[in-house]
Amino acid sequence: MLLGRHFHRWRQHLSDPVLLRFYLIGTMLTNVFITVFNYSTFRLAGAPYHLGPRAISVIFLSYALGIVSSSSGRKMVDRFGRWMVLDPWRMGCGCRADFGLRYDRPAVPLTFDSHKQAGHA
Repeated sequence: MLLGRHFHRWRQHLSDPVLLRFYLIGTMLTNVFITVFNYSTFRLAGAPYHLGPRAISVIFLSYALGIVSSSSGRKMVDRFGRWMVLDPWRMGCGCRADFGLRYDRPAVPLTFDSHKQAGHA
């Protein structure tokens, strides 16, 4: 009985054109996010970065830690107040986290332009 109600609700949601648009937008954005993560792995492993699997894993681990820290940060704000949590964070923004990466490597570009990669003007 409970499963039947669940499917009935889903049919109602999927028949609503406004909700259907939101579902499609969410699906497209999720796919773009996954594509960027997959592509950036190959980009960081290749020239000119030549990062190893460990360095690339640390970069992606920072994303996972961001998921955990955002939820725990919200709990801390609820418990201690916004300024008690944000002030130490703002002071720490001047510090740089070093994951053992070399400093002579170029920065990762925000765009992945294939013409610039191939050396075309």
